[in-house]
Amino acid sequence: MAKETYFFSHDFNARNDPKLVAVQQKYGLEGLGAYWCIIENLYEQNGMLEVSKVGALAYQLHGDAKMIKDVVFEFGLFKNDGQFYWSESVNKRLKKRANIADKRRQAAQSRWRLEEQTEEPQESPVPEDSTPDQPSSQQSEEVVGNGKKKGNDVDFKAVVELYQTHCPSYSAIVKLSDARKNKIRIRLEEMQGSLETLKEVFVKMEASKFCRGDNQRGWKATFDWLFANEKNWVKVLEGNYDNKNVKPGPTSNDQQVNDIWKDQ
Repeated sequence: MAKETYFFSHDFNARNDPKLVAVQQKYGLEGLGAYWCIIENLYEQNGMLEVSKVGALAYQLHGDAKMIKDVVFEFGLFKNDGQFYWSESVNKRLKKRANIADKRRQAAQSRWRLEEQTEEPQESPVPEDSTPDQPSSQQSEEVVGNGKKKGNDVDFKAVVELYQTHCPSYSAIVKLSDARKNKIRIRLEEMQGSLETLKEVFVKMEASKFCRGDNQRGWKATFDWLFANEKNWVKVLEGNYDNKNVKPGPTSNDQQVNDIWKDQ
């Protein structure tokens, strides 16, 4: 599979949506397949397709032109302004993906700047009659507008309180080791220091039956798993483990657990 291949959320019961039921009543599974092919094309074209090229799309999909046009225009599955058509749910997911990618990029830039700032400086000889400079409070601790300290300082107590409050189904945090603190610091940098984003992640992890252990192998998410790398919290936030996105059955559950173990 191509390295740049992306995946999108697909509700396992989407075929039961009234609009898609209507498509199936008229065109059967061929109509349902055409719908998902159109969705894939929307993701490939950044969420917008030209109305004038619906016929060309039908040719590309080797489908009946009338069926493709009906799926696009007659069942209320897509919005259009006469020039372009789109799916609001697709664009919402694309926007969320772009925001997360932007946060990752900014977090990486912040880490690079931090590494440059923390490189050990070259010491210069100090004249015997000079007095060492005393660090000012402004140099040692810069405070930004919202009252948070700028730099590596993280309100670890607030992080733990958020976790204990919103993840009661998981093991309580007894102690934060230096290793744990470092992981928390890195993940918060990726979230641009947003405790609201972290709270949303905790809430979604608590709500997920899969993360709470309802899977074939009995795997259960943990605090350390969530903060282990840049992928895990993003997958939780994007809804990969939402109950509606977890298919029943051993095959799908085993695959998801295998994917999780690979990411740890």
